[in-house]
Parts: sequence; C-alpha cells; structure tokens
Amino acid sequence: MNKYVKAEIFLMLIVFLFLGLKFHQDNTRIKYWVFFDSKENFLLKNINSSLEYQRLLLSKRSLERRTKVLPLDKLIDETDLPLNDAYLNEIIRLGFKPISRSKWLNGITLYLNEKEKKIVESLKFVKSVEKVKVFRYRPPENLRIFRKSSGYNDEYRYRYGESLNQNELIKTPDVHNLEITGKGVLIGMLDTGFNRSHESLEGVTVIDEYDFINRDDTTSSQLEQDSKNQENHGTMTLSTIGGFKEGKLIGTAFGSTFALAKTEIVPKEIAVEEDLWIEGLEWLDSIGCDIVSSSLGYADFSDENYYTPDDMDGKTAKVTIAADLAVEKGIVVVNSAGNERMSDWGTIIAPADGFNVLAVGAVNPDGQVSIFSSPGPTADGRIKPDVCAMGYLIYALRPGTYSNYIYSAGTSFSCPLTAGVAALILSANPGLTPFQVNSVLKATASKYNNPDNNYGWGIVNAYKAVLNYGVVFSNEPEVELENGRYKIYISAASRYGLKENSVKLFLSYTGGMNFREFNMIPSEDKDRYYCELPKFPDGVRLYFYFFAEDKNGNKKYYKGNSVKMSYSLVYGDTTFNGPSENNFNPHIPEKFTLRQNFPNPFNSSTILKLEIPVETKVELKIYDVLGREIISLFNKKLSAGIYYREWKGVNSDGVAVSSGIYFARAKVKNSIKTIKMTLIR
Repeated sequence: MNKYVKAEIFLMLIVFLFLGLKFHQDNTRIKYWVFFDSKENFLLKNINSSLEYQRLLLSKRSLERRTKVLPLDKLIDETDLPLNDAYLNEIIRLGFKPISRSKWLNGITLYLNEKEKKIVESLKFVKSVEKVKVFRYRPPENLRIFRKSSGYNDEYRYRYGESLNQNELIKTPDVHNLEITGKGVLIGMLDTGFNRSHESLEGVTVIDEYDFINRDDTTSSQLEQDSKNQENHGTMTLSTIGGFKEGKLIGTAFGSTFALAKTEIVPKEIAVEEDLWIEGLEWLDSIGCDIVSSSLGYADFSDENYYTPDDMDGKTAKVTIAADLAVEKGIVVVNSAGNERMSDWGTIIAPADGFNVLAVGAVNPDGQVSIFSSPGPTADGRIKPDVCAMGYLIYALRPGTYSNYIYSAGTSFSCPLTAGVAALILSANPGLTPFQVNSVLKATASKYNNPDNNYGWGIVNAYKAVLNYGVVFSNEPEVELENGRYKIYISAASRYGLKENSVKLFLSYTGGMNFREFNMIPSEDKDRYYCELPKFPDGVRLYFYFFAEDKNGNKKYYKGNSVKMSYSLVYGDTTFNGPSENNFNPHIPEKFTLRQNFPNPFNSSTILKLEIPVETKVELKIYDVLGREIISLFNKKLSAGIYYREWKGVNSDGVAVSSGIYFARAKVKNSIKTIKMTLIR
C-alpha cells in the first residue's frame, strides 16, 4: 500500500470520526426551556370578581396571604393563568413530552436534540428556547467539625441540648419563652428530600409533600429511583427549623406547619435543575405557604449550562426572577447565600441575588463570619447577604438513624434557622408583609448601622424582631383546672415594656356576649400572666380574649389568629378552641364528596374538588372506560378540609391521553365516589 493510499484512508477516518461526533452532538438531548408568547384567553377581571374561579387556581390560604400585598381585584394576575392548551397540545402532537411547566414564566421544559430544537423554535407561538441551567450545592470544604458541648440554660423554658448555641446566638430561646413557636405559619421547604422517621421529627406537622423529580407524593428516598443519600440534606435542614426533641435538638420554629418539595437531585453532588425548583416554588405558593426556605449553590460554572457571577444581578437567573415574583405574591423567600467565599466563584449564588429575597450568610459560634460564607455585592452593586445566622458547628439530626445527631456546616443551615425566625415574627404579627419581615430582620440585626458585604445587616435577633411592632402575645393561652377552679395563663411583652395592670382577660359565659373584664396577675415567670376564673357549673361554654397596652401607648386585643372572634372552652374541660384550630382548612365539610370536575368537557386540563370531613387516607385515581388505571393523583392521609387537584389529561408517564370518557374515583376507608369526565382534544 503506497503512501498516497494510506493518506487517503487516514483522511477518510478523520472524516468519519468528525461525522460521528457531529451525529452524536446532533442527537444528544438536552433540557431546554420553551417559552410561549401568550396565555389562555381568560379575562382577569372576571376571575378576580369570582372567588370560585380564583379557587380553581389557588387555595383559600394562598388568596388570603396575597391580600396583604395586593388589592382584592388583583389577587390573580396573568402569571397565575394556565398555559395555553392549544400550545401544549401542539407540542404533545409533535411527539414531545413536557417535563416541567411554569405558569409564572409561561413556559415548559423539554428534552431536545439539535434537530428537534429547530422544529420547536419554528413554531409560531414559541417566543424563545433556552437551555435549562443546573445548580450544584457545594458543601464547605476542608472544615474540621469538632464536637462542642453547649450545655443548658436554666433561664429558658425548653432544654435545647447541643442545639443551644445555634438558637441562643439569634435569640430564639427568648421568643420561645413567650410561647411563640411559629404556630399558624406554613413554611415551604425546597430541598433534596425529607425522611421524618427520626425522633426529632416525629412531632412535625406536614400538610402536603411532593417529589418533583419522580412525580409522586413520597419525598423520602426510594431505593428504586433515588440514590441512597437523596433525602439526607433536606432532612437535616428540616431538623434545624422544625425539629423538637427536648434536651437534644430544638428547631427555631418547631410550632410551624410545613409543606415539603423534593426538587434537588443527588447523584454524587446535589444538582438542582432550575425548572424543578421553580415548579416547586409555584406549588408552594398555590397551597398557601407564608415562607419558603431554600438552599441552592454552584459547584461548577465552566460551561454554558451555568450562569456566571456577572449574572447575579437580580434579573437574569430564572430562579431569581421566580423568587422575587413569589415575594410580590406575599411569600417571605429565604435563601442561603452560598458557600463560595474560597472558591473561584467567590460571591453569592442565585436566587440570593434577588431584590426582595432574604439572602442568609453564615457565622461561627463566636459571631465571626465563616470562611466559606459567600460575600456580596451583587453584580449590580447591592449589599448581600442581607443577614447572617450560625452556619458552623450546627447541630442537626444524623440521617439514617432514629436518635443520633451530628455537627455540620454551611449556609444551608443558617438559611432554615433564619427562616424559622421569620416564622416567629409572622406567628406573633400575622399581618406583616414579606417586605416588612425582611425590613425588621435587618433593622434589628447586629450591624444595622453599618452593613457590609460579609455580614449584610448582621446576625439576626429574633427577640427584637418579634417585639419590634409593639405588644405581642403567646401563640396560645394555657389552661389549668385545679380544685374546680380555672387558671388561664398567657405571655405578653413589648419592646417598650407593658403598663402596670394593663394585661386583661375578657370573659363571657352568655354565648359570646356581655364580656366581663378581669385583671391578669404577673406570675413567677417573666412576661407571663394568669387569671383565676370564677366557678361555673360544668358544661357552661366560656368565651375569652386578651388585651394589653405598652408604655408607648400601643394597644392590642388578642382573639387568636383565626376566623374565630375569641377563644372558647367548656367549663370542666381543659381543652379549648383557639387560633390553631382548623387554621389551614377553616371550613370542614359535613361529608365525603367528590365534586364534578371543572371545566367539563375539557381540552387538556381540569380541576377536581374533594371534600374530606375527617382526617383519613384518601386515594384519587383516573380510569378509562375499560377500567384501566390512567394515573394516581394522590394516595395519602389528608386532614379534614377541601382539596383541589388538577388533572392535565396525561397518564402516569406524563403522556397525553386521547379524547374520550374518563372516570375520577375517590376512595376512603368506607366510601367510594366516582364522577364521569369528557376529554376533547
């Protein structure tokens, strides 16, 4: 074989390799955002004038939260409207399967190769196609975690064990002493997963949870579809905010209620695809969360799938845009600043760069900024982080155990600690907007007079922040019955101090009319008062509420943070109805009912309304006319209340089903309800 033939063969090999590489590149599917040019043609004026229409889009709790920041005639805006069914149908007809959907950003995500991308880009209703960015959580590197005993403090109502340091630094024990523990506040968590089998999480109240990675209702690790440690990070962060095991670990807002979203994928590192995070955030908004706590970070930004530090300007990253939008809808969004101080990235991460997102840095137990805590400023020059909390030597549960604990580090922990402080503020002052919560956290922090890009406005002070707006009361009173006489206790305090003899109890035994005033007497415990009631016959229903005035003239009547006009109890019993009763479902149905779907017939999406009179396990599934199961919408225990569930006309694999008759079947222990639905493509 002569040299010319060899050269020709070599050249042909090079060409084949090039073509093979190009073929591989052209056929490699990458996740893309596909943004649409318009929404469904709904009249917002009509929707905002009808509560029933509003409830098809959002929960009652979500709508009530929005009234703090939006006019009643503008609770719903274009970002809340469904995606255009015609657009979705065309995407599905072309053989593409939507992965995530965002009403707020008016888009979906699809896996596409280069050829498919060009097809989608050519559709008239497609505004743009962009790669989905991937975030990676970077734990602090090269840190030696030494065990450090924190002991006990007899001044506190609870025994915090080894978690005392992280609580004491931000003054949460002083708030817990007032029996303000976060009750009445719904906190949403966006993380890797959550396993609540540890002793410190046995008492946590979770009203809903969803796995956005595997599209089911189980947020703990599932061996057949998750890595072994999938749930670890989220479980640990949940323990620092909601955990309670006296003498071992107490979370900052252990009295709050939680909704859990599993959005972060754990292969070897924790990866967060922004579409899953945004979808989770929209879901938390729809069920009415007051606060969202999230930890995100970068481990690499060397290719086009990542943002750059220059993008941390509050208006570029998709997660930042969504996070700020959530704040505008009334949610306090708390995010870790990141662990990037010593990395090439070197600054804060999204969505901590948001204009109204509360970015949280980390400090050591001595109050010095941690060596890993991401500094500011943002790319456009704003001070970040906003505040700090302890993020080194954090005491949390040890994943995979029932009763073991571990020390850890990262802004992933200073974030939920601070979100818990925000919950304490809202628990005592439920009418505050997220802008007011953020403002008071900064105004009462340790460096409020000289903020910088290491600490922001400083280490948060829960006690000062909770008392900032005047008189506060404990979340609930306590009732003691001794020798046939009642004593009712309540805690009350103000930054200005209370006027002497100003704490009152108003009592009625005539059906909530003709209230009689009683002075409450200071007890041996600081800020705690009691009143001994007259004796009544057993069975008489008593109604009562409280009043106090501080030395600055601020007055407050406290009747509970609910629709009730006052507390009530039946004489002879020590249980009472108060602000926490039915807080998340104030209208309890009389019987188990599955209402007719709306709309019906429908094109690609319809809403199912389920009424549950008592807590029970509920199964809701869709079947075709042959009795074959199409999809399970949920199969879990629900509290008494009214629930809405959307069916998007797809099967369990997310593939659109054909036109025809379908049946929704809801099943509880002793009853089955079925409705017929018509899908028209």
